[in-house]
Parts: sequence; C-alpha cells; structure tokens
Amino acid sequence: CGKALASREGKYGRWWGCTGFFEGCDFKADDAGGEPKILVCPDCGQFLKSGSNDRGAYTVCRNVAGHIDGLNHFFDENGKLREKHESTLVPNGEFKCPECGRPLSYILQKKGKDAGKPVFACFNKEGHGGNVLFYKDDAGAPVF
Repeated sequence: CGKALASREGKYGRWWGCTGFFEGCDFKADDAGGEPKILVCPDCGQFLKSGSNDRGAYTVCRNVAGHIDGLNHFFDENGKLREKHESTLVPNGEFKCPECGRPLSYILQKKGKDAGKPVFACFNKEGHGGNVLFYKDDAGAPVF
C-alpha cells in the first residue's frame, strides 16, 4: 500500500508490519538485523510472505495467477526458488482442470469426511470464483 513499516515484537520474535494494517493492508516482513527483510518473487514481482506450519518455516508467493504453472512458488531464505518436494502420491498421468485447463494437483484431503484420502485439486481460485475445486480420486485418476 506504500505506507511505512513498523518494527513489532511477537511471541516468535521481531518482525515488521505495515502501519496501514487498520486500513486493510496485511503486509508483513521478517526482521534481518533491525531492518525489514523484503523479498520479491522473481516470476511475478509480488512480495513473498513468510510463515511456518507443521513442516517448518517457509517463504511463499501465492500469486498463482501471475505464475505460468498456476501454482504457489516456495523459496529458500535467500529468495531462490525451492525444488518441489516429491510426493508419495503418484497419479496415473497428468490431468487438467475441466473448467480452467490448469494442471490438477494430486494431494491428500486435509479436512472433512474424506480427510486423509487422495483427491485432485485445482487451486486457481481466481478462475473459480474464489474457490478451490476438488475432484474425487479413482485409482490415480480424477472423477469429473
């Protein structure tokens, strides 16, 4: 948004946040020796976001509409694109979303009655009215 960043202290240490937070800007940056560490996606020019989950720390660009492969891009601590982790799930071929034509991801369902089961997903939220589309799995192929 162009407003100044302010240094903040949280339960995970020092970080930087936009002073325009209460006007709707949620930009955050890690602290690097008392200065904000701002990394930009080399593919689309958007700011990278840092976070952590049960697999550890990550830096990501979630601008899937700006990436030719239509996927989130994950980076190391220096802003270099990380190699994709090999999945233990292997589909029976490459499949595209029947609605938008982007490649489908073969993942384990995280929530709901099918949690832990493999599904195919299209993460093109912009092309699907803000929604992720899921397709049931039939022996490694999506059911459309």
